[in-house]
Amino acid sequence: MSWIPMKSWHDYKPPDGDLFPERYNVEEMLNESAASMVLLGYDTQSAIQVVIKCFKPSAKGAYLREINAAFDLSHPNVQRCLDTFHRADGMACIVYDYLEGGSLAQLLAEQGKLDLKTTILCLQAILTALAYLHRLNRIHCDIKPENIMLRPQAHGPADFVLIDLGAVCMLREAQEGQHVQGTPAYIAPERIKNRFFFNSDLYSLGVIAFEMACGRRPFVGTVKEITQANLASVPSLSGIQPTGLRDFIDHLLVKDPQQRLQSAEAALALLNKILICPSQWQTAVLTPVSIHARWRLPLEEEPVAIDCFHINGYPLIGLMYEGYETLIDPQQPQQPLWRFLTPYPLQILGVDRLAYATPSRVQIVELTKEGGSAEWLLKECLNDLKTWHVGYRKLVWSNTFFYYYDKLRQEPAAIRFGVSNYLLKPQVHILGNGCIVISEGLANNKVVFRDPQAQVVSEWQLEGMVISLSYDTHNILAVTMNLTDGNICSLWCLAIHHPPRKLVLTGTISHIFAINGVAFWVSDRTGLYCCDTTLRPQLISALPSQVLKIAATYDHRFIVALCKDDHGLFMTLLKNRAVL
Repeated sequence: MSWIPMKSWHDYKPPDGDLFPERYNVEEMLNESAASMVLLGYDTQSAIQVVIKCFKPSAKGAYLREINAAFDLSHPNVQRCLDTFHRADGMACIVYDYLEGGSLAQLLAEQGKLDLKTTILCLQAILTALAYLHRLNRIHCDIKPENIMLRPQAHGPADFVLIDLGAVCMLREAQEGQHVQGTPAYIAPERIKNRFFFNSDLYSLGVIAFEMACGRRPFVGTVKEITQANLASVPSLSGIQPTGLRDFIDHLLVKDPQQRLQSAEAALALLNKILICPSQWQTAVLTPVSIHARWRLPLEEEPVAIDCFHINGYPLIGLMYEGYETLIDPQQPQQPLWRFLTPYPLQILGVDRLAYATPSRVQIVELTKEGGSAEWLLKECLNDLKTWHVGYRKLVWSNTFFYYYDKLRQEPAAIRFGVSNYLLKPQVHILGNGCIVISEGLANNKVVFRDPQAQVVSEWQLEGMVISLSYDTHNILAVTMNLTDGNICSLWCLAIHHPPRKLVLTGTISHIFAINGVAFWVSDRTGLYCCDTTLRPQLISALPSQVLKIAATYDHRFIVALCKDDHGLFMTLLKNRAVL
């Protein structure tokens, strides 16, 4: 593939070669704008083709800004600035290396949507270039397919290179309103309001990623229509495969820059997570697990949280980190079985079923022993998603201002309702009859029972912050933490038309949570307990080491603890003898 000029050079008046230093031979004009003309030339000293950008006398400021931005840059994925000079007539020029592979815009025009390998290579290269620019406190401001060129490689696929360094400026200059570069179809929402952040470039790259994956831009129309869509509309991502790429693009296209991935380095790290292909589950490893099993895990860092599942009695462990969760076979932890790119905790719906959300989508996933999964989309095109909860194919979700109860296919419109909450995120549970239980109040110390129309039926004022909420077939189980002493916790059994029953837990309590009507906790650092709505605690086991995290399967059959000793981190798996 070769460079394709916007129009034939025969349509331009050829520049006078005598105006240029003897070192450069001018071959043809590639493009011309109000501020500059771009020429294809030949550097006789280096024996290479080059691009010579000549700035018209009226664009002296543009030249000074571009040479200041470009001259000291050195990165394989950023177009190299080789030289600068003034022609004999005084016109300022900048010399760049010539990239003969054509532009990404041309590739998209020729092929439509691109294959997965090309898409990933492009995203990796441009994120690497942006990370370099951002480290220098510079923002590109005009990321678009026309500004991404291909550089052919002698062996292997072409590399991608970011060009148009005239759009680059220091972040402070952009924030002070000294920069207006940008293309409406790719511009970040905050840029429309003249606000600039490093991750404004990431939104633009997200639009390009969508275009590479789908063969079209997420928003089309007039400039006004595209601008409005960039501000308020969320595109459907359902046609994008594989799911890892789809979820990654969703992270880039977040409207609010404060909720979007904050840096190119973070985006690149997240992208690289989806490149680790899940291994196929080997039937041979599906062997019975002993009542007590312990594994040393090759963990580079402690996970934020852990989860536990099982498939036909074979346990799986979820390791949650910032921005993603990995599911592993604890006996073969080196290769992940599944990876979910999500900024939210997973919700466990069954022993082998979970729900997870990306910034604009909520979906259910069922795991299979073959290492695959089945996925059902519950809701997409969500904007400003803050919290969510799934139950019985219904969804409660919130944005900055309101909560919504969405019965999905059962009713066409979601029910909007308000929740008074300040200290903690509300705990939510959807019941089989369509009612909702939710924690509210100034200190998140009130449990409210709402009917299927989200109207308040009953409420209980509790002593302490509600930190976990669950339900069995008849009763609500709430876990509260003392407002002044976080080591003191209580369990509450709540039922309509009955006074609340309370159990204050003894000892120093840690790692407490409730799942499917049963609470689990560690007392005095080593005693693992459980309790259902009868409020009669049972000791499950003594744990020999310092416990960092615990989790249980939905049916309470297995409990897993992340522990630490002098040799590092390890997992302990318990088969619960006291299944309630």
